[in-house]
Amino acid sequence: MKAVVLRSILVLAASALFSAAEAAGQGWTTQFQILEINQQQTTSLASDQLIVSTTGLSGNNVSSNPSACGNPNSFYFTIGTEKQKRLLAMLLSAQMSGRNISVWTTGNCQVWGASEIDGVLIR
Repeated sequence: MKAVVLRSILVLAASALFSAAEAAGQGWTTQFQILEINQQQTTSLASDQLIVSTTGLSGNNVSSNPSACGNPNSFYFTIGTEKQKRLLAMLLSAQMSGRNISVWTTGNCQVWGASEIDGVLIR
């Protein structure tokens, strides 16, 4: 009986730790304007990724990026699903209109420090 209770406690503790680690780094960024949308060439390591950047605009840095990736002003995603195509359309419209956006970061980081995005909110 003690072994079953102890095993249950260990499983609950491990799942709580895993859930906390999994949730770390997910969330909405602060508002920013898009400086650049970049599709790398076929020979690039990131050829399947679209990169969105705000780096370089004075005073337009992302002040809060929950992913804690190496470059808080750079984001990426791949385009393969209908949802990702909608994300691209939203990003392009926000860039063309000069509107502020916030992005949902998944907590995944690209090799160059960009944060993976899975949602866009146009302000």
